[in-house]
Amino acid sequence: MKEGLISINKPFTGNILDGIKKIEWRKSALPKICFFIYETKNKGGCGKVVGEMRITANRRINLPGDTLRKGFIESGCVPYSDLKRYAGESGILWANIIGEVKRYDKPKELSEFFTPMGKRPSYMLERPPQSWCYVEVER
Repeated sequence: MKEGLISINKPFTGNILDGIKKIEWRKSALPKICFFIYETKNKGGCGKVVGEMRITANRRINLPGDTLRKGFIESGCVPYSDLKRYAGESGILWANIIGEVKRYDKPKELSEFFTPMGKRPSYMLERPPQSWCYVEVER
């Protein structure tokens, strides 16, 4: 099964793990797989993998064209004005719907994750992805 590692800033990591943030906004659709959540060191984050989430659906959003319910925007925990700025000239964002979430009792080190094996050998991750990447981990 394919899995991914996604970098997310604090406090969004906490909002996801607490079930408050139900949408991960991105400029592209995320694959519908399980993602390990890497909490960046930005804004006092721990720089470790703090949990998991599953992306269950994707919705293409055209800002400001789509009529979005207020609750839909709120479930992504990002103000509409910030979404418009993030979308830029294209005005297009993807609402990646978060399903199952699991918080780790003890955060995992990045060194526990590897690049996927394929035709090349796998390598231990030495730095987090800027956005996300596929990974392998021994469970």
